[in-house]
Amino acid sequence: MACGKSPSFSKKEDTHTSLLASWMLEYFIGFQEITYTSYGKPYVADRHVYFSVAHSDGMVVVALSNEEVGIDCEPLQLQTQASIVSLFHPNEAVRVEKQTESFSSVWTGKEAYGKWLGVGLNYDLHVMDVKENDVFWKEKKLPLTMTKIVCEQWMIAVCARHINGAQCIDFKGSVLHASEFSRGSCRE
Repeated sequence: MACGKSPSFSKKEDTHTSLLASWMLEYFIGFQEITYTSYGKPYVADRHVYFSVAHSDGMVVVALSNEEVGIDCEPLQLQTQASIVSLFHPNEAVRVEKQTESFSSVWTGKEAYGKWLGVGLNYDLHVMDVKENDVFWKEKKLPLTMTKIVCEQWMIAVCARHINGAQCIDFKGSVLHASEFSRGSCRE
């Protein structure tokens, strides 16, 4: 397995999750040259496989597809942040306020959509709304599906045109325990 130089992070756990994400990609798609768009979205130059990666608090998730895909993960009990809720679509803000939908559910949906779009969070967050598995932009339904999965204590959202059989896979016991992850033979 090729070991690339990991980016510099302030928290050791972030370095571990970044390395684990890189190793997972190599495992799933083989060694490929990964390049980045102007917004920082990683992609394989020949586009035979599309992927998205997310990590949060030791959890690492990877989505693979034959079309554009976006994924995000957050702790299920993520604390509601009023300053961020104010950026949500009014319908989403009401659902979070009335606790009919969790903050983490809305937030992971927005992140997954931004990754699918290829712009991260550089879009108008308050005009995009996810109702059930449907994605709306300015009240118009888009030809996308948003699948949300609860995996142990995590909310995972996957956004794509077609989603077939999204699964929660514990990658060799490491995904949910990246804070205890050992880098093995890689050296800085």
